[in-house]
This record gives sequence, C-alpha cells and structure tokens, in this order.
Amino acid sequence: MRIAYYNRLLNEPWGCGVHGRALVEAWRRAGHEVVCLPEALAEEGAIERQSRLNRFRWIPEWVRIPAMQIRGWTRLARSGWRTAEALRAFRPDVLVARRAAYDFLLDYVERRHDRPRLIAEVNALLYWEVRTVERQHVPQSEENREKRFLHGSDHCVAVSEATASQLAEIGIPADAVTVIPNGADVAEFGPGVEPDHLVAEWARGHSGVVVYCGTLAAHHDMPTMAGAFRSLARQPSLGFLFIGPTSEELAGVLGSRVLDDSRVWCTGRVPHAEVASLLACSTAAWIALANDGGSPLKVLEYMAMGLPVALAGERQARDLLEQAGGGLCVARQDAQGLAAAVSALLADQAAAAKMGAAGRAWVECNASWDGVAARMLECLNREGET
Repeated sequence: MRIAYYNRLLNEPWGCGVHGRALVEAWRRAGHEVVCLPEALAEEGAIERQSRLNRFRWIPEWVRIPAMQIRGWTRLARSGWRTAEALRAFRPDVLVARRAAYDFLLDYVERRHDRPRLIAEVNALLYWEVRTVERQHVPQSEENREKRFLHGSDHCVAVSEATASQLAEIGIPADAVTVIPNGADVAEFGPGVEPDHLVAEWARGHSGVVVYCGTLAAHHDMPTMAGAFRSLARQPSLGFLFIGPTSEELAGVLGSRVLDDSRVWCTGRVPHAEVASLLACSTAAWIALANDGGSPLKVLEYMAMGLPVALAGERQARDLLEQAGGGLCVARQDAQGLAAAVSALLADQAAAAKMGAAGRAWVECNASWDGVAARMLECLNREGET
C-alpha cells in the first residue's frame, strides 16, 4: 500500500512525534511505501530539541492567537502548492493526516479534488483540549475548521473511547470511527535494556527508585504528583528519577529543596532513544494524569520495560493498566493514594515483579507499534471495501 502520512508534529521530541515516527517505521517494516508530508521529516531525522507545542504557550492571548494564525497562513503560502504537488506525484492509496492547531496547510490539501481517501488520526479534539485542559481560548473559526476537517474525512481513527465519544457528539457516525490506542516499541523498551551507567550508580545508593517520565505540561497532573512526592520524601532511602524536566522546572512544581536533594535526579531533555536506558535504572514507575481522555504513551512504555506502575487517573489509562494487571490505580487527584500505591509496590517486591511481568506481556500482545500500525491498515482496508 502507498501511504501519505501528514503530521506537522512528526519531529516533536515527545509523544506527538514518537507516535508518528513509530507508525511510519512500522508501516515501512511491513513493506508499505510511505511518504511524510508536508516534508520528508522522518527521513531527515531532525528531531526537535524543544516541543513546538510550547513555543507560543506563555505568550499573552491577544498576541498568541494572531501570531499562530499568521504562522499558519505563512506556512500555507510557503508550502501549500509544493505539498499538494508532492501528494499528487506520489499517488498514494490513502492520506493519513493528524491535524495540528491553525493548520491551514492541511485544510488546503484536504480540499483538493484529487486527494486520495482521507483518514483522520484523532489523538484529541484540539479545540476541546486547549479549552478544557490547557485553559486557553480557541477562536470559533478554529473550532469550525477542525470540525470541517473531521466531517470531510472518509474515516476517523480515535486514540481512545473518550475521543470517539467526542466525535459522536459533533455528528461523526459510529461506523466512521475506529478506536486504536497508542503503542510502545517492545524491541526498544524491555527488561533486558542496559541501564545508563551514571544513573545506575546513583540508584544503587537507594533502597528503591521511582521514576516519572514526561513533561510538566497541563496533561500531566503535577499538583497530585507534588502532593505524593511530599509524602514519599519522608522515606529517607527512596530515590526519585525524573526523565524530561530540568531541576529548575521541577523545583517550580515540587519546591526549591529538590535542587539540593541528592535523592532527586533530573535528566532534563533527553532524546527518546535514551529513555529506555534511564527507565532501566528504576524499581517502579508513577504518573498522575489530568486528561483522562487520552492514550497514555508513557504508561505503555513503563509496562513494556517490565516496571510496575502506580497511576492516579481514570478511563483508558486505568482500564488498560487494570486489564494488564501491570500496577496499582487510584482515583484522579488522589495524592495520598498515589503515594500509598508507590509505597506498596516498593514494599512487596515479589508482587511488584509479577505486575511488571504481566504488564510487559500485555503490551507485547496488545500494544506493540507494529500491531497498532497493522490495525490502522485493517481499518483502511475496511474503509476501502465500503
């Protein structure tokens, strides 16, 4: 099959880019021909050091929205014709597209009469996520553009049942939606990964190390993490590994004392290829989620590593962890419950090891990227038959 994959966030250093690059690589491993739009980003390998999603986040709203609109129109003027011609020349069987905010370029490509069948990859309804999770304004015109794109698609692949429900609320028929959650690279993430030498040396000085991997974005419930940290920090021999945040960023959430606490190791930004070797230095993993409607990439990577997981969250994250038997779950925003779950995992090593093994086995069977990519193609094939 010839697949054109449009994802303006393909070079994101975290979840958006990891997801997109994993799909492209899995499709190619399966023998499909794939071209990446609007440019051949995956082939370039130019992974961003900082998320593009964060670059306008702290600008005042009255400046931010016009700036993003101007950037969107500039991108269209610069790349619209070239992108449409690349699509025409490739002659794909299907266009799989993930829309970003103010993506006038994709709107232009989608409206062309010669485009192939369009599959919308919906990790979130952007206008809803920005308003409710990030607490920022979205112009009605941007909401309308996103809805037109979704209604104009031939099929939607939703990352969670919650997202599928939101699609139903805006009038997308149930038979035009397939739910396919995120995945994990079971070859890159696994119990046999060699630990990072320096972090492993530090970890040996602690009775156990609990790891958090991710940004400090609004999707992650950092107030709950902070409350759990204050409780767990009373255990003098417990180590805390944070993959992604800098010490200064973490101090803004957990308090300034983490800057001088030898029990806390912050890696700062690291390439995704190095994450597994850092996770391998840990005893257990924890995470608190503010957005219950997404598909938690990090939970899947934790389980792929064979780490038992403590989760404060609901819906898909909780469902998959309980289905896998890969850890302990507490309610969203339950800081004390999260701390207790971490302590329980560390106190009973035999039970924790059993959970870790169960989580790993579940991901291998149900959530490898190869499996996710294959399921998406099955969806495309079904759409082509109707």
